[in-house]
Amino acid sequence: MPTRAEAPASTGRLREHIPQFDMSDAASSLPDRIEQCGRALTAADLAQLLAVSRIMMFKLAKAGRIPTFRIGTCVRFDPKAVAKWLRRM
Repeated sequence: MPTRAEAPASTGRLREHIPQFDMSDAASSLPDRIEQCGRALTAADLAQLLAVSRIMMFKLAKAGRIPTFRIGTCVRFDPKAVAKWLRRM
């Protein structure tokens, strides 16, 4: 019987610019780690950091519950504004 071939490696865009969570970062807070991002975040970027779905990020943005800005039709999240928002929660 033929064996099942392994799935090909993901060809998606690497997200090296997002600070990764590991045990060495345990002393720094989530807002601090988000604030260290060097560029505006996409919904997918921020969803990964907050451990929620991308759809949840869009729902929060649409409801005005999280700080966002737009570039054309694209929704983006300023890391400093998001960090400030998290600290107020």
